[in-house]
Amino acid sequence: CGWPGPSNTGPSGSLTLKPDGMTISESGTYTNLDVRKYLNINASNVTVKNFKLSDIVYGYTALRVDPGVINVVLEDCEINPNFVTQFAIWGYDNITVRRCEIYRNGGAIQARQNLVFEDNYCHDIDDVANDGDDWHTNCVIAVNDSRGVSNWRIYHNSMRLGTPGGLQYLSGVINTLLAANNTIENNLIANGAYSMYLFDTRSANVTPTNTVVKNNRFSTVDSPKVGIYGIWYPGQGWDSYKSAVTFSGNTVLETGKSVDGVEP
Repeated sequence: CGWPGPSNTGPSGSLTLKPDGMTISESGTYTNLDVRKYLNINASNVTVKNFKLSDIVYGYTALRVDPGVINVVLEDCEINPNFVTQFAIWGYDNITVRRCEIYRNGGAIQARQNLVFEDNYCHDIDDVANDGDDWHTNCVIAVNDSRGVSNWRIYHNSMRLGTPGGLQYLSGVINTLLAANNTIENNLIANGAYSMYLFDTRSANVTPTNTVVKNNRFSTVDSPKVGIYGIWYPGQGWDSYKSAVTFSGNTVLETGKSVDGVEP
């Protein structure tokens, strides 16, 4: 079906080992890396391509883009925090993530403005650490501040929350909080408490506008409702704010049933 998976995401070929972590402080392109412990980016206009990130230091974010840093591109990567950190990628504005496999963490990415997240394979997203820090797990979630998020393109990803035996502190596969000018298109989505948290008036003082959700496939592989409770989070303001969303072509993968703003 052409969905992102292990055969068409992640790095290839020979990689240069960076055993003690890596901090990028200058603009440029960095390629073919096998980074252990952490990867910090504190310069704008950076591209990191064809890399693996693993053996993360406990409590660290695996890949951190510092505040104020913009125009970061991450391509053809594999990020496996092995459940020692909540987020695989933590950043803010103007980040692109493409053709990456991201797994065994509590959240694939947290970001704010101008995010492109496409052709990625996100799986085994859960809280299994059992360390008293109960992560509300998400594949893609907004940084929670007064501006909300805007200008997101979430396109053609495979995203599934949960693991066998996980603690199931699941939130949404996609959690945009309050948002404007976002497009969520052609994704394969499974599981979550609710799968999609598009708006939540408790989280920011931004009026949601111009959000497009189209041609996504929602799978019942984990629950007959897709998420444990359903697809669309019906939190504060949903009945009024869902009119700001343009729904089209969203169906249940297994049955073809339309779920354009409604439950299966």
